[in-house]
Amino acid sequence: MSTPSLVVEGFKLFREARQGAVSVGISLVPRVILAATGLLSTILLARGLGSDGLGKYALIISISTLIMMFGDLGIGQTAVRFSSRAFSLQDKPLHIRIMQWAFRVRVVIVGTAAIAAIVILPGVVQSVWRVPDILYLCFLSVATGVLTSISMIPAVYYQSQKRYGMYALVQSAPSVVLLIGLLIMAVLHFWTLDLVVWVALAGVAVSVLIFSQVIPASIFSWTIEKTGSMRQDIRTLFRAPHAQGSALEELNPNRFAKYMFVASIIYSVTAKCDIWIMGSMLDSSQIGWYHVANRFCLPLIFLLEALNVVLWPKLSGFKRVEEALPFVKNFTKLFGLLSVLSLLYVFFAPLATTFFFGDQYESSVNLARLLCFRYSISILVSPIWIFGYSLGLEKQYWWVATIQFAVVVAINLFLLPTLGVLAAAIAWVIHEIIAAVFIVFFVVMRVAKHQKPTQTADKG
Repeated sequence: MSTPSLVVEGFKLFREARQGAVSVGISLVPRVILAATGLLSTILLARGLGSDGLGKYALIISISTLIMMFGDLGIGQTAVRFSSRAFSLQDKPLHIRIMQWAFRVRVVIVGTAAIAAIVILPGVVQSVWRVPDILYLCFLSVATGVLTSISMIPAVYYQSQKRYGMYALVQSAPSVVLLIGLLIMAVLHFWTLDLVVWVALAGVAVSVLIFSQVIPASIFSWTIEKTGSMRQDIRTLFRAPHAQGSALEELNPNRFAKYMFVASIIYSVTAKCDIWIMGSMLDSSQIGWYHVANRFCLPLIFLLEALNVVLWPKLSGFKRVEEALPFVKNFTKLFGLLSVLSLLYVFFAPLATTFFFGDQYESSVNLARLLCFRYSISILVSPIWIFGYSLGLEKQYWWVATIQFAVVVAINLFLLPTLGVLAAAIAWVIHEIIAAVFIVFFVVMRVAKHQKPTQTADKG
C-alpha cells in the first residue's frame, strides 16, 4: 500500500471511530506533558549531574519504579476492566466496591514490597552496585514508589468512568512539580543528587495530598461485612467483587487478578533487570548513556499508554466477541499506521542527542534508535494484546512473559561485557518480537475457536 493510501486509510479510520479518537486525544494530554517534562528534566539532569551522576540517578529511580510496579501487579488493569463494566451498567455500588478492593490490595502489596526493598537494598547497593553513597537516597526512592502507587488510585477511578480530562490532570501533576524544582536548581546553578531525589519525592507527595481529596472517601475504606471467622474475613477483604453480565468475561475478577498478578511480577522484574545487571557489570557513565537513550522513547511510550487507556475500558464494555471484533480490526489498522509512522521518529529523533544533552552522550544515538524501535513493534500489537485479555488469554500471557524475561536476562548477562549497553537494547527488541509472535498466534486461534460454533449453527 502506498503512503498516500495509508494516509487516506488513517483518516477514514479516525472518522469511523471519531469518539474514540477524541478520547485518545484527551488521554494523550498527560502523556504529552509527561514527554515534555521528562525530556526537559533529563536535559537538565544530564547537564547538571553529568553522565556519572545521571547513571547513579537512574539506579536510584529504578527502585521507585519497581515499587510502583509491584504496587500494581495487574490490580489497576483488573480494576479498570471490571469497574468500567459496572459503571457502564450504572451499578455504582459495585463500581465503588471494586475500587475499594483495588485500594486494599494495592496498599498491602506496596507495603510488603517497600519492607522487602528496605531489607534488601543495603546489600544490593554496597555489594552489587558498589555505590554505597546512594543508599539513603535509595530509601527515599522507596518512599517515592509507595506514594506513586497510592496516587494511581484516583487515576484508575477516573479512567474507569472514561473521564480522561481528570485522568490527565492526576497523571501530569508529579512530573510538573519535579520539572519546576529542577528549573529552580538550574537557575540557581545548584545541582546535587540528593536534592533531585527530594524534589521527586515532593512532587508525588503533593499529587497524593491533592487528588485523594477529590474522589469519594469511601474508596479508601477497609470496612467489610464480618463473618465471624478471621480467615474468611481476610479472604473477603482481598476478594474482588464479581461483575456479572459479559460473555467476554470467561474468568471472574479474582481469577483474572491472579493471572495478572503473576504476569505483572514477571513484567516488573523484567523491566528493571537490565539496569540492575548493568549496575554490577558497567560503570555509571554507560548507565547514564542508556538513561538518556531511553528518554527518546518517552513520546512513543506515552502514545502507547494513551491508546491503551482508551482501549481497556472500551473493550471491557462489549458483551460478545462478535461485537468486539470490528472495533479491534479498525484499531489494529490504526495502530499499524501509527507504527509505520513512528519509524520516522525512530530514525530522526535520536539525531538530536548531542544538541539536547551534550557531546558526552554521542554514544546514545544508535542505542536510542533500537530502544525506540521496540515501541514501534509494541504499538503494532497492542490492540491484539488487550483483546486477548477479553478472550481469556491471561492464562497464556504469564508464561509468555516468563520466556521474555529469560531471554532478556540471558542476553544481558552474556553480551553486556562485550557489547556494553547496546546488548540491553537488542534484548528489548527481541523481547517485543517474542511477544508479537505469541500474542498474534494465540488471539487468532482463540477467535477461530469462538467463531466455529457460530458457523456451525449457521450451516445447521
